Amino acid sequence: MENDGLMIGELAQLTGVTAETIRYYERERVIPRPKRAGSGKYRRYEQRDADRLTFVKRARDLGFSLNDVRELLALAESNPNKPCRDVGQIARAHIAAVDEKLARLTLLRAELAQLTADCDPKDAIANCRLLSALSH
Repeated sequence: MENDGLMIGELAQLTGVTAETIRYYERERVIPRPKRAGSGKYRRYEQRDADRLTFVKRARDLGFSLNDVRELLALAESNPNKPCRDVGQIARAHIAAVDEKLARLTLLRAELAQLTADCDPKDAIANCRLLSALSH
């Protein structure tokens, strides 16, 4: 990284997110607005911005909401001696939400499998059981 920092494209490449994603996270105040260079035209990022963006990307890859990410960032930047109870609470709530989604997806899959199994490929579209089930 040069002394004057990274440009947005360089930060995007370094962290594996797009420039538009970086701008979005800035608008949402998940990452701070960077200093500007070149008559204020060009964003310039520092290593701490790359570190924070990597944290955000990983949390989002794990499915955490932006609000959860904000809370996790605040906790990560708080007193390092503080117990991580709050972090665990956020993670457990997220696991419960993932479990709920998995249960709904399992039911959805079973229903789709049944509708597909009932479908006779030789039947005319007018008699298609899957289309009929979607209509009712």
